[in-house]
Amino acid sequence: MWEPGQKIDNQFVVLDRFAGGMGIVFVVLDELTHHKFAVKTLKPELIANPTAIDRFRQEARTWLSLGHHPNLVYAAVYREIDGVPLLFIEYVDGVSLADLLRIERVLFLPQALAFAMQICEGMEYLHSLRTPTGEEGIIHRDLKPANVLINRQCVAKVTDFGLAKIHGDISALAEGRRGVGTYSYMPPEQVLDAASADRRSDVYSFGATLYHMVAGRPPVDGETTSTVVASILRGSPAPPSSINPEVPPALDSLILRCLARQRGDRFTSFREVRQALSEIEVEGEGRRRSGQRCSNCGYLPRLHYDACPVCAGKLAVAKAGAPPPQEKAGEVAAGEAAAQLAARALEHRDAGRFDQAIVLLRQAANLAPDDASISRALDETALLAARHQARGPQRHYNWPVEGGNLNRLGFTPEVVAPPLRVAWTTSVADWIAAAPVVANGRVYVGGYVEEAGRHGRLCALRLSDGAILWELRAQKEFVAAACVVGGRMLFVPSGPRLAAVDCETGRPLWEVEIGADIYGGPVTVQNLVLVTSAAGEVSALGAQTGQRVWRFTADGPVLGGATASEDMVWVGSSDYHVYALDLHSGKVLWTYVTGGEVQVPCAYVRGSLLVASLDQRVHCIHALDGRRRWEFRTDGEIHTSPAACENTVVVGTRGKSAFGIALDSGHAKWRFAARDWIDSSPVISGRTVYFGSHDGHVYALERESGILLWRQDLQCEITAAPAVSAGYVVIAGRDGRVYGLKSRA
Repeated sequence: MWEPGQKIDNQFVVLDRFAGGMGIVFVVLDELTHHKFAVKTLKPELIANPTAIDRFRQEARTWLSLGHHPNLVYAAVYREIDGVPLLFIEYVDGVSLADLLRIERVLFLPQALAFAMQICEGMEYLHSLRTPTGEEGIIHRDLKPANVLINRQCVAKVTDFGLAKIHGDISALAEGRRGVGTYSYMPPEQVLDAASADRRSDVYSFGATLYHMVAGRPPVDGETTSTVVASILRGSPAPPSSINPEVPPALDSLILRCLARQRGDRFTSFREVRQALSEIEVEGEGRRRSGQRCSNCGYLPRLHYDACPVCAGKLAVAKAGAPPPQEKAGEVAAGEAAAQLAARALEHRDAGRFDQAIVLLRQAANLAPDDASISRALDETALLAARHQARGPQRHYNWPVEGGNLNRLGFTPEVVAPPLRVAWTTSVADWIAAAPVVANGRVYVGGYVEEAGRHGRLCALRLSDGAILWELRAQKEFVAAACVVGGRMLFVPSGPRLAAVDCETGRPLWEVEIGADIYGGPVTVQNLVLVTSAAGEVSALGAQTGQRVWRFTADGPVLGGATASEDMVWVGSSDYHVYALDLHSGKVLWTYVTGGEVQVPCAYVRGSLLVASLDQRVHCIHALDGRRRWEFRTDGEIHTSPAACENTVVVGTRGKSAFGIALDSGHAKWRFAARDWIDSSPVISGRTVYFGSHDGHVYALERESGILLWRQDLQCEITAAPAVSAGYVVIAGRDGRVYGLKSRA
């Protein structure tokens, strides 16, 4: 299979690659026309399967027969190149409706109805197509949020016709009495007999999708497949208004009619559905507290963002003409309520009750997003709260690895509050990529130096003034963070070697050859050192001797370090897998497949494993068995380890954004836009999140809201995670310098 940068048929340059359940999707650029396409194919192991090939060809024939419609993703051409079947389809640059719902949870009602109308128009066209036999209609059979794409013009397009059935096609009889599709959006008749699905079956799936848009979840749900199926066959969904009171009665009735258990009680066509939708009116702003509209695509977000979640365009306060009198009255009432909340918040702040003040000010800001005084009060209160926490009793912890501890939480109980000042700088190397380590008043950091035969330099610095206490030279550069144990022993990776070094003197204690370059920082647990390599090896070594206890080999390079608990080890690999291993034997306990490479350590928190992937998603899975809890779609590849504290998960992306995510649900809490890539893994210190960026800045955000508390321009790219200890935030820059930033609080 082709990799990014290679060419298909010497014409189509592969820009990206994504793996799904049975297939692979390439994003390619046609060098002849300069158009982008998405190219679907089967996984290599299925290409030799005649049944899989026949099914894929049938999908291609169906998709190619659709022609063009603005609300359907079109297929351009089907080709077989070097024995690989390829279906070239329209490339939609945007988000799926499923991703949008993960971000917003519930859509603003007028926006949901606009998407629903567009989906109806696409489905009406699909159902009206004439087949080669002269019969009318193609049934989708898998209409759901994941199969609706929203492009950068905010247009909904139905996609994925892999389960589509041409009306009257006898081949459908071969499917037998079994369900195909996605159960949460599947009608009862399709659960029992997929071949009997008709237009009214798609109407049901549309109703389930619209239900999710306005209620925040599908109409049926359950812990197991059997409970979901039982609910579909015997249950009746609650009215959407019972979950979201702002859903009007007419929309309630429309959705429930689409979801009727007997298909004879549903709308008979999407033309009827579209007509009923056009007669529904929704009033006021309702839950939409942002008051924003995208100046580029026109999307109306329900929540407040720095950039549009559909097209990343600029969001501005919506001003679509003079509102009717009742809306003006509502705005006045909202303004008065916001002022009252702000007044109560300031009373709490004056009394030192910062948590209560911040909660009330957030509510006030949602009601009056344009009130600069409320926004200013919120920023000031968040900063005061961070400073107050920093003044409390402190314990000094070692900062052993990028991520903070063996669980890679990216959290330290030491509280260092902004604003900060640059207390010292020390030149260590020509460039630094590895995160610094702070322990017992010392900073350990290494990098690359331009010297013949010896390109690695590791230094121990005094935390108080940055003075170099000792240095260690190596043949290869130091690109992975070191690991400190008890303030006495330092485990240092350099190229394919791992060395144990005395923290006090820098004297090597032992050294072992791993066999391939080490790019992830080691971690220690129960007198073992866990180290990973570019050859895909995960090795457990004795901490005192370096003797190998066990070894596991993945199918791709392991570029991030391992994560551990008292009895399990987790690693992500470039082969798109996460592996759970037994700590004592290295035996594989389970695997989890993502849609992209995993190049950074996972984070283990309260029974869950957080996985950041190049598929632009954060995956939250059950640590014991690998079952998925939720996925969160970001705006770019993720090259940072997740940081977690209480109910907040923070990651940075190549899309220039930092995201705050709710650990319990996977919903977006906030989004912050930097000026360039964020490859520096975030660190949470009390109420504050610290990270660096390619734009040369160090940022400090309020953990729960994403409010910018402070930033400092160091005028160099920052790709390494900060270290936080004893009142300092230590930053390693790509300019080869280490910066000691001291709190002014």
